[in-house]
Amino acid sequence: MKQFVFRAGNEDAFSDGLREVQQACSRKAPSAMLIHIYCGPTDMGLVEERAGRLMETFPEAVLVGLTSGGELMEGHLIEQDILVSVILFAGSKVSLLVQESILGVEAEAGRQIVKEAESIEELKAVEVLFPGADMDSISLLKEISTLPRKIRIFGCYPVGHKQTDPVILGWGSGFSGDAVLAVFYSGSDLHLDTGKSVGWEKLGPPFMVTKAEGHRLMEINGAPALEIYKKYLRVTPEGDFFRDTVEFPLLIKVGEEEILRHAYGFDREGALLLAGNIEEGVEVYLTYGNPSGIYECVNERCAALRAFEPEVILLYSCGARRLFWGQMIDLELAPFSMLASCAGFCTGGELMRDGQSGKIFEHNITLLSIGMREGEKKGLALPEAKVDDSMLRGQVYLLKRLAHLVRSANEDLRRMNEKLKYIAETDELTGLYNRRRTQEGIQGALRGTKSGVSLIMVDVDHFKRVNDSFGHDVGDLVLKGVADILKESAGEFPKAMAGRWGGEEFFLVLPEKDLKEAAGIAETVRERIERHDFGKVKALTASFGVVFGSGEKHYEELLRRCDEALYDSKENGRNRVTVKEEASKPEGSR
Repeated sequence: MKQFVFRAGNEDAFSDGLREVQQACSRKAPSAMLIHIYCGPTDMGLVEERAGRLMETFPEAVLVGLTSGGELMEGHLIEQDILVSVILFAGSKVSLLVQESILGVEAEAGRQIVKEAESIEELKAVEVLFPGADMDSISLLKEISTLPRKIRIFGCYPVGHKQTDPVILGWGSGFSGDAVLAVFYSGSDLHLDTGKSVGWEKLGPPFMVTKAEGHRLMEINGAPALEIYKKYLRVTPEGDFFRDTVEFPLLIKVGEEEILRHAYGFDREGALLLAGNIEEGVEVYLTYGNPSGIYECVNERCAALRAFEPEVILLYSCGARRLFWGQMIDLELAPFSMLASCAGFCTGGELMRDGQSGKIFEHNITLLSIGMREGEKKGLALPEAKVDDSMLRGQVYLLKRLAHLVRSANEDLRRMNEKLKYIAETDELTGLYNRRRTQEGIQGALRGTKSGVSLIMVDVDHFKRVNDSFGHDVGDLVLKGVADILKESAGEFPKAMAGRWGGEEFFLVLPEKDLKEAAGIAETVRERIERHDFGKVKALTASFGVVFGSGEKHYEELLRRCDEALYDSKENGRNRVTVKEEASKPEGSR
């Protein structure tokens, strides 16, 4: 496998590149040829002419093209040009599926890609290229993700050097702004290693996405999403919003995956427009670009590629990442060129499959690196590829210290919030949940389970005598002892909780336990308390009321019945369990 990378805007450079590829093919005919065109100019006439000559010269080649926000050639961002990458395969195969007019039928387009993929023997990877934010990428990628997890999936969507530039995809016979291209890589000797480099770090605590649809993030913590930038970073709509938010993108957590989202704009309702989808219910963080952290990520990725021994590397770097670095973007690109021939472009968004979940994620402000190799590793002595940050060392060290300060402050804040939460929810004496948190737990259980909740109310018998005879210190020890028994009992059942209701009264909350099960648990707890050694007090007993119910609207009625059951235990001699059945409905009622 070999890659040839050359400029095509200049006739001489283009002709020289064609000649070099022809000579390589004459020495040894390739099994397949893949051509990528990354085009910076908006003069599509010249791009089409170059594409036509490439296909005329190499009619068996697979050709794909994309408008570019910056062309990446051998570890450098070059001046705006038409960049050509030609990959010659020694034994592997590549094929192309083009689907036009896909807006509105994205799911069907995804199914067609899957159908085509399933017909290819020894398929190793699929590269997906599509227009971007104007289409339903969620439906497209959901279908493609049904392919076996061993198949690597990566890709991107194009962008222009200017926001007003048209977004174009090209192939051997045409160009379009409404198409999906799928390049299939196959072969028994073909190996790929896909990875990403991010490096942006969390800034402050998480927020919750409370309203979102597709690429629109409408509400965070119940407020218009735009407010998060106005309130915390003083980024206002009146400024250069696109550039101001590049340095502070959002990070969303989807399971274990962390994904950056660039808020490139907003609408009248205060919704943020994201370069990628987002869903309700996920956590979201503000982040900041830390050069030291970014370089560490790049170095880790280069180390992984070095171990892989690639023959070819494709680099897809978000255009927002270019804005962040400015003229210094080569610092993070150059190490890759020390390992293998590199080509790529600045994208509008990146795609990569997570190997664990099999899900395909859309990324922003991320650098994808796709290493390819034919055959087994040869044990090459590749150089140790690392970012040379010497020219930024002073600035990097300063930011590193500031980053450490931010991380430390965030960690202190997290610990303090956890401590405050514990204080707000916990009974100081017993360590059980306090009354407020127990009420919330009961209501949450009633709301969150369809199979109902059982409640056990516990009252220590003759507790006033304990305090009068032995003093309040001994009384406190008794309450702690009872609390320990309840906590241990709750720990034996999933989702159960124990709380102190007040004085010598306690609750056990048992989601998804019916009345018979709860009565048995109450009897076990009663026996444990009766047998427990409470020191000076010697023998001690407790009375129990047990009820079952479902539906949050029945909360007050459930507590009333539980209290009545406990009262009946007290009236009937104490140290017993009373079960209160739900009141029977009148005959003929529904």
